[in-house]
Amino acid sequence: RNGAVPSALLTPPDKWISIDFTAAGGRGGAAAPPAPNKGKILDRFALEVKGIDAFVKKLEADGVKIAKPASTNADGLKTAMFVDVQGNEVELIEGLAGR
Repeated sequence: RNGAVPSALLTPPDKWISIDFTAAGGRGGAAAPPAPNKGKILDRFALEVKGIDAFVKKLEADGVKIAKPASTNADGLKTAMFVDVQGNEVELIEGLAGR
């Protein structure tokens, strides 16, 4: 979006996802910011990352709230969770590639 709107564009090989970090309704300022999704049908999403330990440390250093530190589950996947600026939990996963 040429820097005009705070957003992120995620581009895996077969699709793209655009995330808009502005208040609901866009730039007009009339709409209230979105409420956290906790407890709703889609209450979090996950992103696969490489080097999850270093990434979580960087998030912490940048002042991001870590809801669940990096750990390895019974399936051998490493997971962690942080809270975005709207209060939504975002899960990080390492080890899905090749499964």
